Amino acid sequence: MTTLDEMSLEHLDLLHSELPELFQDRDLAPHWHEDLMIVPVTDPEKVTDLNALEFQNYGDRHPAQWTEFLKVDSELADGDMFEAIAPYQVEPGEHSPEFPNVVAEVLGRSHVGAPLPYVHRPKMPPPDYLAFYLPFHYYHPDWWGVYLLYEGIFWLAGQILARSNNRVAVRRAFDAARLFLYYHEALHHKTECFAIQLELTHRKAFFKTGFDRYYQRTLGSDDCLEEGLGNTSAQRDSWDKLSDQKVDSALAQYIDQSPPGYSQDNAYRSRFLRVRCGFAEDN
Repeated sequence: MTTLDEMSLEHLDLLHSELPELFQDRDLAPHWHEDLMIVPVTDPEKVTDLNALEFQNYGDRHPAQWTEFLKVDSELADGDMFEAIAPYQVEPGEHSPEFPNVVAEVLGRSHVGAPLPYVHRPKMPPPDYLAFYLPFHYYHPDWWGVYLLYEGIFWLAGQILARSNNRVAVRRAFDAARLFLYYHEALHHKTECFAIQLELTHRKAFFKTGFDRYYQRTLGSDDCLEEGLGNTSAQRDSWDKLSDQKVDSALAQYIDQSPPGYSQDNAYRSRFLRVRCGFAEDN
C-alpha cells in the first residue's frame, strides 16, 4: 500500500477540485481546537540513541533545569522540545487516560480512523482511543492526518514499562509507544490511499461508500481486519525500528488484551501479507 509521501499533495488538491464527488468535506468550527495544544512532530519515526545520552536518570531534576540539563537547542521546534523532555515524565502502570471531550465531540464521528470511546473495560483501551486518523476524504485540506494524544503516548509507555517489569529504559518505552500509535494510524492512511488509487482509475467514490461501510459493518468484532492489521503493522514496524524483544513482548500483551478486532494482531502476524491482500480484496 502506498502513502501520500509517494504522491503529491498538489495532486490531492487537484483531485479535490476536479472530482469533488470523491470527497465529503466536514467543516470544523474555526475555534474548535482552542482548548487543545497541537504540537507538530517533525519526525514521528525518530528513535533515540540510548548510548548517546549522557545521563539516564532525569527524574530528580526540576522542570526548570530540563532544558539546560538536556542541552536542548533553543531553536528546536515545539515538537522536538516535547520529544526531548516529555519521556522523563512517564510513570509505569498509569491509569487509563482521560479522553479530551472536545476530541470526542468534534471528531468522534463514525469513519475510518475516528477517535473511539473506551467501552470494552476491562479490555485495554484501543489505539484509536490513544490516537486517531482524520481522512483527507473528509478533512481536506487543513485537518487531515495522524494525531497522537499526549495522554495516549504516556499511558502506553507506562504499560510497556509495567509489562516489562521496568526492564525497558523510559526513553525507549516512550519511543515505542509513539511509534506503535503512529504506525497503527498510518495503516488507516495507507488504506485510504489504496482507495484513492481505485478512485483515480474508476472515477467513483469508493472510500466514503464501500470502504467506510465495510469498516463500520465490522468494527467492534474480530471481522474488523483493518484494526487487526493496524496493530500487526504497528508491531512489525516498531520491531523493525527498535528490535527490542522486551518492548515487543509488552506490546504483544497489550494487543492480546485489546477489544475485538484489535486483539487479532498476534493471529495475523505470521500471515500478515496474506491477510492484508484479503483485506484489499474485501474492500
